Amino acid sequence: MGREATDPAAVPRACSVELDNVLIRREQGASEIRVTKNSFLTARRVTLLGLHLQPTGGTVSLQHSVLTGTPASQVTIWKDVTWKADNNVYDIEFLRLDKTFYSAKTFVDL
Repeated sequence: MGREATDPAAVPRACSVELDNVLIRREQGASEIRVTKNSFLTARRVTLLGLHLQPTGGTVSLQHSVLTGTPASQVTIWKDVTWKADNNVYDIEFLRLDKTFYSAKTFVDL
């Protein structure tokens, strides 16, 4: 099965990824990391360069990590996401929490 079950009666399987001390960078074109329903992303000491992080569901845990790069990274966190972040550095274009946008200037107000 792919990301979504083709049989409506089937129980979706959880997908989990754990990253520790990893560098991921955009080479060209649009690139995003998406976390969906029933998925888990745990990232420690990770650097994301020029990538967009867009959890639409599931659980994201991001610690001691850096989001930066050119073009600037974007973070979009949808309402059904369990988000835990601690001791990170954000040099991003914007952060979106469900329907509310925070620019780089207003992000510090959070």
